[in-house]
Amino acid sequence: MKRTSVSFLSLLLVSVFYILVIITVSFSCGIQDDDFCTNPDSVIAAEINKSKIVLLGESPHSDFILYNGLINILHNWVQMCEKDNSQDFTLNLVLELDSATASYIDHYNKTGIDSMLYNNVAPFLNLEDIEFYNNLRKLSLDIERQNERRTNKIELNVLGFEEAGLNMYEYLFRMNQLESERWFVNERDKNVSLKLIEFIKNHSRDHYLLNYGAAHLQGGYVNKNLGFSLPFEESFGYYLIHYIKQEFGEDSIMSFAQGIYIDKVFDNTYLEKYSQKDVLIPSERFFIKEIEPGPNLFRVIRHFVKPFRRYYPHLFPIIFSRFVLEKLSEKIPIIENYLPGYKATQFYTRYMQNIFFITGERLENCSSLKSWLEDNSAYDGLARIDSEEYASFIFQVLQESKVNNREKLLNELGFSQEDLIQYSKDSVSWMENWKTINRKAKFINSMGIYWIGYPEEKQKAKDYLIEFTGEDHSEPQEYLKWMRKKYFNYEDE
Repeated sequence: MKRTSVSFLSLLLVSVFYILVIITVSFSCGIQDDDFCTNPDSVIAAEINKSKIVLLGESPHSDFILYNGLINILHNWVQMCEKDNSQDFTLNLVLELDSATASYIDHYNKTGIDSMLYNNVAPFLNLEDIEFYNNLRKLSLDIERQNERRTNKIELNVLGFEEAGLNMYEYLFRMNQLESERWFVNERDKNVSLKLIEFIKNHSRDHYLLNYGAAHLQGGYVNKNLGFSLPFEESFGYYLIHYIKQEFGEDSIMSFAQGIYIDKVFDNTYLEKYSQKDVLIPSERFFIKEIEPGPNLFRVIRHFVKPFRRYYPHLFPIIFSRFVLEKLSEKIPIIENYLPGYKATQFYTRYMQNIFFITGERLENCSSLKSWLEDNSAYDGLARIDSEEYASFIFQVLQESKVNNREKLLNELGFSQEDLIQYSKDSVSWMENWKTINRKAKFINSMGIYWIGYPEEKQKAKDYLIEFTGEDHSEPQEYLKWMRKKYFNYEDE
């Protein structure tokens, strides 16, 4: 009788344990049915410490929603590590960057010293990129606070293994178009994988989270033509995930492809009930096939709130700041040495166009830019945005955009599509309403200047930001959040 009671009690305890496990898993994962999970960030964070490598794909690049998703994943990972003081945790966050750029970000992330980041990296990226790096630094401060109470430590490193970037390898920039396209198809992912694999082997106890474009999650021999001039038969090659699996095995990596979708895409489908939520599902259950389903591949659907409005990242290289112009004048001579290489020409054309917008002058080369800077030492970018000359200039660009598709550039400069349509019927209406049309563009420029401009530029920018928003923030990124809430109905967590 006693033995029966013990057996019954043991069975009861085991049953209770499994019920608690099921409840805990269901609660923590937010599972709605067999395959769907509505808090993907915690699931991915847990996978970081289980799998050798987690690959997080993003589409598009530099999008604030996907950046916020990555930060939330990292926050969840830190919280999970906090609960276990029995071991050290080292996470290497591998970004789609070259080693030079990654080293500046890693230095800022660990020290909080932003001079190298802002001098060497920021002028050539997006405001949203720097916002992400600022949020990454805040996460590292949380890790530092946790480590003060821990015997075993938590460590977050930022790494990059790309060849193109601040490194500006000469052989890449001197290639002609066909050579450059063949490099992309045949060499780029392979070369990254060789350096990454060597690093992993030398740091085998660490954990790895790779944040890359979603295309790199495609396994097998696939068409990598992104509008290239290459013949069809030369456009096939392997992406990064192929080489990693080839080295470490199929089960060594878990892949999660993040994407942003308009809710109406899911109307009258099995995903409709997840409207306005983030959801994780196996790739084979997702009916939009941008990426071929495969083992250990999941989709993370990041829902934008209704109504959906296209959000373009905001480029530092077109911020109307003397600081930006001077940084471009340092970069362009290097690029000029590699002309007429294909990549060199792409960068050179883009930067010279930026300079044209910022100055209003069609400068021929870096030498002419430096002369212009000497002659315009009192350049005031915000005053240029207010000027009639710039109003006429943008009106002309808008008329030209009907044939050369510059509308995206105008949106990136900060001009809203609604204003462009409403006031562009004739030049008289345009000039009369310029102070209304340019307000958002001036606001976006002020954010960029407040971030990386010279002190006197920053003060003017800050004054306008306060005037425009009615709010006084010490951190520039708070104005980005304000803009998203005001114009995109998106509230950052």
